[in-house]
Amino acid sequence: RLCQSQVTLQNVEVYNIDGFQGQEADCVIVSLAVSSTFSRFVTNENRACVMLTRAKFVLRVVGSQQHVMSVGMRGSVWGALFQYCRQMGWISAD
Repeated sequence: RLCQSQVTLQNVEVYNIDGFQGQEADCVIVSLAVSSTFSRFVTNENRACVMLTRAKFVLRVVGSQQHVMSVGMRGSVWGALFQYCRQMGWISAD
């Protein structure tokens, strides 16, 4: 509700993960859309940690868990994140 009541086109900002370092936001939406830089992003744990620590209140990750895991990330921060989210009932679909 906090985010929905405050979102306007004037206060929405779009960054790639490198451009967001050192910043925070109340709500962060991360797209794990497959691109030419996708595997470079998900295999770099520093980038994943930046992404996971920038939201003050709400973090939404949108993407394919299977695709992230298919690039060999089961033992990474991504594997731990997905396991935790499953335990908490936060993953809406497989």
